[in-house]
Amino acid sequence: MSSLLNLEGVLNGLIELYEKLVELTEKEREYLINIDGEGLEKLTKQKQLIADELESKKSQLKEILSLYDAENISEFLFIVSENREVDHLRMLNGKLQKTIDKFVLKSNVNKMIATENLQFFNGLLNLYGSLFSKENYDKNAQTPINAQIMSVRV
Repeated sequence: MSSLLNLEGVLNGLIELYEKLVELTEKEREYLINIDGEGLEKLTKQKQLIADELESKKSQLKEILSLYDAENISEFLFIVSENREVDHLRMLNGKLQKTIDKFVLKSNVNKMIATENLQFFNGLLNLYGSLFSKENYDKNAQTPINAQIMSVRV
């Protein structure tokens, strides 16, 4: 029975860690939108610490599940399906899965924002690079951009 209590503690710990990651992911979105590099760097360090804690909890989970010859929580719940004392573990497992799904969704949105930011800045770098190297940014243009700028000034 103590292994069931340990399992409950590990599941609660995993839920707590993923909830922290969800919070950090929401902050990350703000930093991405505001293009706050320092904030992103600090946040990344915090996320790494949580990832290390997650690995520790996952190894604890594997140790407990191995006592029941189960590969994952779902398999464990199937093995002990007739035991009514594990119903709260089913609820915790469901909460954990929902929290993980929320984290993954928010992370994917942040990934899209970061990708858009990178594409935008890459375009700016190409534009400014072409202006300084006297090349056309738009290869189909009739007149080089530098000549167009000069004609506007005159």
